Amino acid sequence: MAYCIAKSIEIQRSKALKEIFLEGRSVAQVARRFGRNRSTLYRWIKRWREINNYPDFRNYGRPNRVPGKKFRLESLKWCILTRSSAPRIHPNALDEKLVAYIIKTKLELKRSNFIVWLTLQNENVEVSFSSVRRIVRRYKLQNIRLYGKKYWAKNNPRRPTVNAPGELMEVDTVFLMNHFGGQNLYITNVIDIYTRMTHSRVDYAYNQTSTAQTVLEAQKMFNFKFKMVQCDNGREFGERIKMLLDKNDIQIRHTRVRRPNDNAHIERFNRTMRDELIGPYTGRDLKEISKSIREYLVYYNYARIHTTLRMTPIQMLQSC
Repeated sequence: MAYCIAKSIEIQRSKALKEIFLEGRSVAQVARRFGRNRSTLYRWIKRWREINNYPDFRNYGRPNRVPGKKFRLESLKWCILTRSSAPRIHPNALDEKLVAYIIKTKLELKRSNFIVWLTLQNENVEVSFSSVRRIVRRYKLQNIRLYGKKYWAKNNPRRPTVNAPGELMEVDTVFLMNHFGGQNLYITNVIDIYTRMTHSRVDYAYNQTSTAQTVLEAQKMFNFKFKMVQCDNGREFGERIKMLLDKNDIQIRHTRVRRPNDNAHIERFNRTMRDELIGPYTGRDLKEISKSIREYLVYYNYARIHTTLRMTPIQMLQSC
């Protein structure tokens, strides 16, 4: 019966090699103790030397002395992993030059895998889309930034810690498409992070001036000073709205590009408004939608209990 009955063959290899090199046992002795053939032990020794780059312990200055041999042996790698029985190269593997060209195209275009594949097809390069996607994943190229715009705007102020009303407001625009051939509608929503007080304005069009007016209307209606407004990187949140809000001592900061979770509160309010009020847009006119939104905001701010606050927004404002 074998001396070592460890379940893992890697443990057997490590113990056998340590007995040979650290304890000075012969290959025949170790082979008998572990129940292995001597040729198997010699193969393990050969692989151990390859893994450790053929260590040389001879002291050429003093041939009769080998100082530090034991220390150097203990610092080497002893675990020899089992080689997979799978073939090293697939018979249908892509040529290395083709793989290098796919990687080069991906780095130059900085576009999606589908665009890279279409570009290769236009150049008469025979490769499947799955192969392009697999190569991109294998070489970890899928995290290349595909957008020209930076994730953070220049001189973007830090997000403050909200401890009072008005310290941070979130603004966003909801688009309602008219599938019956009429005009589309745009709803600009404003929410206070601390109290969850909300204000909305609906119109047939929107721009930076109308968005700034909506924010100032909300400040007048809520009756407390706004310090900072947070918005995404849409075209309605450009330099003009920054100039208009600066005149009223209101800072503006932008979220990261394609990161809607940064504006989680207003995004959740947009969904709540769609679920509880708007639903599927059926071509109602501007006056009807505006009246419905005004009535809903009265309910939302004065009667609807918020899950996180465990009270209504107006009660939260009055408790400050």
